[in-house]
Amino acid sequence: MHKKLKILSTVGRCFGAGEVFTGSGSFASLTAIKSSRIFIIHSSSFISALNGDKLANKVFSKKIYKLFTASKGEPVIENMTPLFNEIIDFKPDCIIAIGGGSVLDTAKLAWVFYEHPDISQSNLTKAFSIPALRGKCSFIAVPTTAGTGSEMSSAAVFQLKKSSPKSFAVSHDLIPDIAVLDPNLILSVPRITKIYSGLDALSHSVEGYVSLFNNKYTQDLAELSIRNLFNSLEDYVNHGDLEFADEVFRAANIAGIVQNISVPGLGHALSHQMSSYGLSHGNGCGKFLPIAIRINSRKDSVNLAYEELSKRLNFKSINGFIKKIEDLLDSFDVSIPEEMINKALDDKELISNVFKDPTARANPLMLSEDHIIEALEMARE
Repeated sequence: MHKKLKILSTVGRCFGAGEVFTGSGSFASLTAIKSSRIFIIHSSSFISALNGDKLANKVFSKKIYKLFTASKGEPVIENMTPLFNEIIDFKPDCIIAIGGGSVLDTAKLAWVFYEHPDISQSNLTKAFSIPALRGKCSFIAVPTTAGTGSEMSSAAVFQLKKSSPKSFAVSHDLIPDIAVLDPNLILSVPRITKIYSGLDALSHSVEGYVSLFNNKYTQDLAELSIRNLFNSLEDYVNHGDLEFADEVFRAANIAGIVQNISVPGLGHALSHQMSSYGLSHGNGCGKFLPIAIRINSRKDSVNLAYEELSKRLNFKSINGFIKKIEDLLDSFDVSIPEEMINKALDDKELISNVFKDPTARANPLMLSEDHIIEALEMARE
């Protein structure tokens, strides 16, 4: 007689882009897409550093396509009218985003407004309230930085106005149909961008490993991503070799899959809110990462999880794991200006906004104001 199967109490879930093309030269895979009218939203560096106009013409020469340079920085809805109008006039059956995380987020929002030009602010900013997409076109993401995971993400970060706090558009429809990870596209990015994007990816996996929304599948992926980043990030930053770039790109992409389910916590929440002071997201994520580990590990289950991860990564203890991260930060000279920390400590609204941040809700330890203040004070060291 067969024994009854024991039903596991935790159901794992994992998803990302419909198709992912990786490896040197993978950008050329886009010659095979069936779309005929392609609107390409790209970073300025795609043209200046990567000869993107020539590359696009080579790949899309048999298509009708239009290039549009995205504004620098995270998308601000009130400034995006020219982009929305151009897309509506062009009537694409495919939108391709080529750039860093902010460019990919800009393209996602442009896609939403192209499909639903009358979408309300409440539907845009309330999770899973965006109407169904793909009624007019498909979406392809080609990241040119290795870190944000936007090519795997259900979210887009933006501001309604320049003075507004960060908002998040969240819908599984925002996950691209295709993601292309060509390491040739990330070789020439500035050193500081390599560092901050790599630390963002590392924090996705390290914080995601203990997220309230984690599961064994995302934990396995997080472990793989962390191991590969530990092995390759310094070499990619310092030497820019194609092999290391490819390794980091795939690790960052896997970290994007992790954070799409296992939302990161305290470190991300602090970094999100301190961006209002001009702090780079990757800088904040990196600096707050070991601090978040220490604070969250006061909860027994989190400490146990990180101890297990440390051993799986061949560290003798959680302290060795934390030291590895801190050594990376030291080697990259990552810090937050003391005057910025002091300003944050005096800013009651910022501390309140940390609690409201979506990533704070995924933190495994229930946060208090004392935790936020302590984390900021620890970031001085």
